[in-house]
Amino acid sequence: MVVIVKEFAWPFTSLVLVLLAYYSNHWTYLHLFTGLFSAIGIVTAFFMPESIRWLASNNRKEEAVNVLLTAAKWNRKQEITEDQKTQIRVILDQMEAGSKEKNETTLNPLTMFKTAASIKKTLILLFTWSTVNLGNWTLTLNSTRLSGNVFTNYRFSGKFRLKLLLQTFPCQLDHDCR
Repeated sequence: MVVIVKEFAWPFTSLVLVLLAYYSNHWTYLHLFTGLFSAIGIVTAFFMPESIRWLASNNRKEEAVNVLLTAAKWNRKQEITEDQKTQIRVILDQMEAGSKEKNETTLNPLTMFKTAASIKKTLILLFTWSTVNLGNWTLTLNSTRLSGNVFTNYRFSGKFRLKLLLQTFPCQLDHDCR
């Protein structure tokens, strides 16, 4: 979850940074802005709940249930019944059992190339990662060399990053990567 928040925060803050650089007259404002957002990110990390899967695999199922209940309140869902809590605990037990089975196998980089499905997913993610990074760094590092206003160029670079992030988001969530 923290990685996803960070990935979405980067393009948004870079777009705001461009606006701040355009309208401010001094470099200290840019330093204060980046420092403020870095501090917010560091403080936020201490308040983020652990992953449900991690809690379940480390035999902390009650904490996982509490995280789910808190998320339901944030999403304004109806009160969860005892039957639903029991179903959640059963699912968490299954997650814990599944993680114990998986921990017995040794994983290495070659594991990504053992099955056809994992090869396909690995190649898609590698291609996507390479394309996004190549486009991102090409635009970022060359935005001052492009014709036109440097602020406009960097703003378009931030919009490009955001668009690429939204296109690759399903793959990051381990969903269908087509």
